[in-house]
Amino acid sequence: MENYTFVSVDALLDSRTRALLDAATYARRYPLYTNISRFDKPGVALLWRQDRQTVAPSYILELAQAKVVHQGAVITSDDRVIDASVFGFSGMDGSISCTETGVSYTGAGCTTAVDAAVVIKKIGAINYGHWLVEMLPKVFFAYQQPALEGVPIIIQRTTGNLKRAIFDSLEAIGFPLENVIETGNDMLCADTLFYPTPVTWHPVTKAPAIIPLFEQLAAPYPQERQEILFISRADTDRRRLMNEKAVIESLRRRWGSVRVLFPASMTFQEQVRTFANARCIVGPMGAGLVNSLFAPADVPVLVLCSEQVPGHFFWDIACLRKTPYYHLFGSAVAPTVMADYLIDPGELEACLDAMAGVL
Repeated sequence: MENYTFVSVDALLDSRTRALLDAATYARRYPLYTNISRFDKPGVALLWRQDRQTVAPSYILELAQAKVVHQGAVITSDDRVIDASVFGFSGMDGSISCTETGVSYTGAGCTTAVDAAVVIKKIGAINYGHWLVEMLPKVFFAYQQPALEGVPIIIQRTTGNLKRAIFDSLEAIGFPLENVIETGNDMLCADTLFYPTPVTWHPVTKAPAIIPLFEQLAAPYPQERQEILFISRADTDRRRLMNEKAVIESLRRRWGSVRVLFPASMTFQEQVRTFANARCIVGPMGAGLVNSLFAPADVPVLVLCSEQVPGHFFWDIACLRKTPYYHLFGSAVAPTVMADYLIDPGELEACLDAMAGVL
């Protein structure tokens, strides 16, 4: 077992450090409608009442003789782990465990060695939504630095539709796919490792500078606001909306045609094209809702989620884009964040009444 104590990003800033994104402040606003008062969520209510949020600057650290373990923990040459590289992770996941003071790693030694690379990995980011919001912008902004031209990126190895979406999104921003190195959870060693520090701090804050990237990706597609979209999670095994059919029926009684989507089965280009043409977006909290970033900013978004889930992520995106935002919590069937849940029909009808003015 190898044990690594934490070191902060600020402690590693030196003459080799490159600026990635400046600090920024953006306005926040309370959801236009929510049923949060029925649930015991004082922390969420307090956060939602903040009127402004400041995001710290981001950098590209240049590290000699550095290592990457598991899904993105960055180890310096003096065997310290950069705290930001494991932000949001605690407990144990396979070969890595995290405490308040550092990280323990029980996996194999160096299995991949490179001269130079940019690490685009993060523990917990093997997910379309996290890739799109947290990882893709890092690639986009980092490779505006001339010094990184031709340097490969290190990403987490994935398969199936997720892998296809990741590679399609990289191609969409013009990144050369031959410069992608996929690794698993074993150790990678680099003579020179470039580490872009976070541009988002999941789930509460995101850098405003990431928003134009998604507008740029959506720009080639028609934005005629023709479809009301419902993003389904019926094909998953967790955080499912148990009365989804009844919710969709209520939407159709109010609004007529509602298109039900399973984004995981769509190509990246299909997702961008479809959401760029949205008139309204409704769905359970999940990765597919991240595609709302491709819709025009004033397209209303209604997020449904379990009472066990904080509910910050999409609200924060809506604040950044000044999107009309509505949020309904549902009663969970179990006291866990992955529990399925039910949306109260009366509260849904009240929310739809509140949305009448924006559709």
